[in-house]
Amino acid sequence: MKGEYPRELGIGVVYTPRLARVLDLDLVDVLEIEPQMFWRATGDPQDPIRIDLDLFGQLRAMPHHRLVHSVTLPVGNSRPHDPRTLKLLEQSIAALDAPYASEHLSFNEFEAGPERLWTGFLLPPKQDRNGVETAAARIAEMQRAVGVPVAIETGVNYLQPQCDELSDGRFVRCVAEAADCGILLDLHNLLTNERNGRASVRDVFDEIPRERVWEIHLAGGMQYRGYWLDSHSGHMDEELFAVARAIVGECPNLQAIIFEIMEQHVNEHSGDALRDDVRRLRTLWMDRRRSRFTVAKRIPWQTSREPSLPATVRRREETLGALALGQAPCDPEPRVASDPAAELYADLVASMREGVLYETLPFLVRVLFVSIGSQATMEVIAAYCEAVPPEPFGADEARHFIDYIKTRELPVSHLASILEFAEALLAVSGRPGERAVSFDCDPAILFDALKEGRCPGPLPRERFNVSVSANGVRIAKVGSGALNAVASHAP
Repeated sequence: MKGEYPRELGIGVVYTPRLARVLDLDLVDVLEIEPQMFWRATGDPQDPIRIDLDLFGQLRAMPHHRLVHSVTLPVGNSRPHDPRTLKLLEQSIAALDAPYASEHLSFNEFEAGPERLWTGFLLPPKQDRNGVETAAARIAEMQRAVGVPVAIETGVNYLQPQCDELSDGRFVRCVAEAADCGILLDLHNLLTNERNGRASVRDVFDEIPRERVWEIHLAGGMQYRGYWLDSHSGHMDEELFAVARAIVGECPNLQAIIFEIMEQHVNEHSGDALRDDVRRLRTLWMDRRRSRFTVAKRIPWQTSREPSLPATVRRREETLGALALGQAPCDPEPRVASDPAAELYADLVASMREGVLYETLPFLVRVLFVSIGSQATMEVIAAYCEAVPPEPFGADEARHFIDYIKTRELPVSHLASILEFAEALLAVSGRPGERAVSFDCDPAILFDALKEGRCPGPLPRERFNVSVSANGVRIAKVGSGALNAVASHAP
C-alpha cells in the first residue's frame, strides 16, 4: 500500500472530454477517471492494450484531485483477472497519482463451454456465501496488483430479490468486511433498485458499515419498459437529492461526492444543467456533518483464499450472462431465467453494443441507414450481435463488425472505401504513422451527405486518395496535386 488515503477531497465529476468542453472544471475539486476509456487496443496479440500516457499526463497536470474508477474488472467475477489487465490498471493509478481505486461489485464474464465470454454489461452476482468469498478474493487480488486501497461500488440489480440470497445491504457489508476494503456508495444505483422493487436505500444503508463509505456517486436515469434505469442519462432529481442529503452526514469518512453522466448525453446545451448538478453537490458537501476520521475495525471472514467450488456463483454467471447475450443457459437458475429482468438485460446489452457501433463507426452505420433503410440496418446489427460475442474495447467491437459486414452482400455504394476508411481510423488511433485509402468519388461530398443523414445520390466518378493519421484526415484528388485538410470529417 502507498499509505493512508487522504480525506475530504471534495466534489467532482466523472471526466470525459465532451463534459470538459461544456462545464468549467474549476467548479469542482475532483476528477474521477474511468481509465479504460483511455486504454487503446493495439491489434497486436503480443501487446493488445496500452494506456494513453500523454493523456494521463495532461490529466495529472490539472489542478484537481484525481480518483480512478475502473469499469471492466468487476470484483464479482469467479475467475481471476488477467494479470496484464491488472498491470494496466496499476499503471493508470500510478500515472494519475490516485490515492485509491474503485470497482463494481458485479460480474461481466461467464463460461460458455470451453470458452469464457465477456457480457459487455455489469451484471449482479449471486448474493450468498460463495459470492462473498469470490468477491473478497478478487478484491485481494486487485489490491495486491495495484498497490492502493480498493473500494467496491454498490451495484444495480434489476432482478427481484431471492429468498436464498443475502439482503442487498448485508451482502455489501459481508464483502467489505471480508476484504477489509472501502465502499463507493452509489445512491442512484440503490434508488434504482428501490424503484424497481428491491430494498429501500435506507434499509441498505442501515446494514452497511457506514465508516467504510469513502465516496458517494449520484446520477440521473430514465424509465424504460416499466423499469427505472441507471442510465447516467440525465441529472439529479429531487428524490435522489433528498436521499443524499439525509445520508451524507452519516458517513464519517466520506472523501468525495461524484456526479456521473455518460458522454453521449452531454451536448452544447448541457452546461446550465451540469452547473446546477455541481451546485447541489457543493450544497451536500458543505452541509455534511463534521466527524472525526475513524478507521474501520476489521471483522475477519472465515477465509481469504481463492474459493474452491463457487458453484452458485458460476451458475449465476452462466445463467444471467447467457441470457444477456440472447443465449440459452445450460444449467439455468430457474428464478433468474423466469425473471422479467432477464429480457431487459438482453435488451440493454444489445442497445449498448449498438451504441458502441454508432460511436466508433459513424460513417459506416450511416451509409447503411441511408442505403438499405433503418429496419434492414437494425436487422444486420442484430444478426451481428447474435453471431459475434461482445468485446471489452470499442475498437475491437468495431473491427469485428467491419469483418462481419465484409461477409454480407449489401447493396451499398462506396461500401468498400468506407470500410477501408473505418479500418484506417482504427489503425492510427493514438499511434504514429498514417494510412492511405482510395475513393472513386469525392469523399468530402460523401461524408457531408452522411453527416446530414441523407443519401449522397450518384456522384461523379473521380479518383481521390485520403491520408488518415492521428492528426486528422487529408484528401487529394489524383492528378490534381491539390491537398485539402478535412479533419472535420473524421468521427
